[in-house]
Amino acid sequence: MEPYDMIIVGSGLGGAFLAKYLDPQLKVLLIEAGGATKKSSDVVNFEEHGRSFNWPETRSIELGGTSNLWHSVLSPLDPVDFGKREWIPKSGWPITRDDLEPFYQKAAADLGISDYKYFNAEEAKKSFADDHSPIRLGKAFEIKIFQQPEPQYRVRTFLNRLSNVTILTDTVCLEVCGAEDDRRKMKGVKCFSLRNGAFEFYEGRVIVLSAGALETPRILLNSTTIALEGVANVGRYLQDHPMGNFKQLKFRRPTKARLFSDFRYKPNTRIKAGVVLSESAQRQLKLPNHNFFLRPSFVEGINDKAEEVKLSLLSLRDYKVSLKQVYTIMSNINLARQILAYKTTFNVVYKYADLFLMSEQVPNFDSSVALSQIKDQWGYPIAKVNWQLTDQDIAGMRKYVSLVDECFDTDLATTSLGFEMERWLKIFSSAAHHVGTCRMGVNAADAVVDADCLAFGTSNLYVADGSVFTTSGNVNSGLTIIALAIRLAGHINMQYAAHYNSWSK
Repeated sequence: MEPYDMIIVGSGLGGAFLAKYLDPQLKVLLIEAGGATKKSSDVVNFEEHGRSFNWPETRSIELGGTSNLWHSVLSPLDPVDFGKREWIPKSGWPITRDDLEPFYQKAAADLGISDYKYFNAEEAKKSFADDHSPIRLGKAFEIKIFQQPEPQYRVRTFLNRLSNVTILTDTVCLEVCGAEDDRRKMKGVKCFSLRNGAFEFYEGRVIVLSAGALETPRILLNSTTIALEGVANVGRYLQDHPMGNFKQLKFRRPTKARLFSDFRYKPNTRIKAGVVLSESAQRQLKLPNHNFFLRPSFVEGINDKAEEVKLSLLSLRDYKVSLKQVYTIMSNINLARQILAYKTTFNVVYKYADLFLMSEQVPNFDSSVALSQIKDQWGYPIAKVNWQLTDQDIAGMRKYVSLVDECFDTDLATTSLGFEMERWLKIFSSAAHHVGTCRMGVNAADAVVDADCLAFGTSNLYVADGSVFTTSGNVNSGLTIIALAIRLAGHINMQYAAHYNSWSK
């Protein structure tokens, strides 16, 4: 059988948009472990150590990957996120925000964002003033804008229309195989077909792993016939966004303020905003790029079960809700009212606001994805996930939260519940923004892939998912994953254009 020009492993945001933007002359094979329409969480398993990721609910092993679950809350990383920050160990991407800007704009347009300019906070504030908001920003803080197109974007809408792409679902990639005469060159991928019940090998001229920051490193670590120069960094520096409610405001009188949390500027797009430290304040205070949101609440008190309820709601999609989860949902009426207020355009009246932290995690070599001693049904080690925070993470969160009270007009609201670090460390959860385990860098000493997402030590193995992030910023990783995938497609199209004619013969 003639080799495929490109093999892409994983059909999530990275793999799907890469396939979309590749030259249509290329013969592409897209491999997905899950089904075409059904989530198959039991196909890919993990052994968890450290903090739990709640991965059965937040992972979507099916065509389209996690795009079937995400809320499409979009924002680009900030310029400071890409730079070298002396106070953040192992920071500094080999590319800049300016390098990625045209691809951010393409990604946003694809996802239904018609006014990219509103990612600029000054532009957004001109159109979406909120006179009743208690937020009064000083020099240290500024607004961070997010946009949410509706309906939420699903990559299935275009994958099945790509005529040059063969989609192979229910097929688990086990390892990447190197050429016998040159270990720097990838020959193909070994898989197991759940449909045929047999091992299969697919040959490809270029291999791209896009299986996510938990599964991509597992595949690489199980690939013993390839020569990776950055193998010591594979699976290391696992990051997410520790998140959760940390304080609560009490308004002096009931309010209808939108709290920068939800402005519908077009029928199909919402604007929302967080509050972040300015770049100069981050440098002066030596803090990561944390972010917090205000969320209307109807009762006094921080709900420790809030994130558990949201995970239970995700389980509804698979009709696998336990009686305990049903009880958890039904017994949290306040959260149900919050969701209703969020989903509708009604200006509801409320007296409290939860402060919700989305924190940037410092890169940590010991926070990792490694190979477990437990093997899957095909004899390959599963991933051992060990998500860890550092003392610097905890100290940074504590310091950031201590500054937050400066943001509020005390004539309108007061902090009714303070921050207890020990309590928050017990209740915070993963945002399911797994990144960093095949990080991008300038050499193999500190990274796995280069600025073009090519694995160090190889000639034709690329990575196109959140695992290439060097640092995580404070936003959903989706828009950046797509922008990087579009950029990689352009690189591959130019790099291999000279070979198209010879390949097609």
